[in-house]
Amino acid sequence: MSFQTDGAASAALAVGYAKVSTNPGAQPPSGLAIIDFRENNLLVSEAGVPASGVITSGRIYAEIRSTINTGIAIANPTNQTATITFFFSDSSGDFGPNATTIPPNGHIATFLNEAPFNGRSSLTGTFTFSSNIPVS
Repeated sequence: MSFQTDGAASAALAVGYAKVSTNPGAQPPSGLAIIDFRENNLLVSEAGVPASGVITSGRIYAEIRSTINTGIAIANPTNQTATITFFFSDSSGDFGPNATTIPPNGHIATFLNEAPFNGRSSLTGTFTFSSNIPVS
């Protein structure tokens, strides 16, 4: 599957997730999303995101400043509402403890300085989260 936009501000952006199921005992397939940004048909930046299994907690490096903004996507592949609790940490300690929910078979994809996380406008540290049910 491949998505591409013309880069215009009005171009629709496809956001979502895919769930792959295999027969019991079968080896799960591998997967990878490659996201790139091109300007004048030249590759400016590119990132690869491997397929992942479900987890109930995690921690990522988080940086927010004028030219860098860490984003995160979390999918809830279950039929139950996921409650995600989270906080930020930097050299001064922990801050911003809060919680959000992800509906059954739903997802969130946002930058850490936007809702529902609402991180500081400047941050170099970590973002830690946990969920009451497995998420990906």
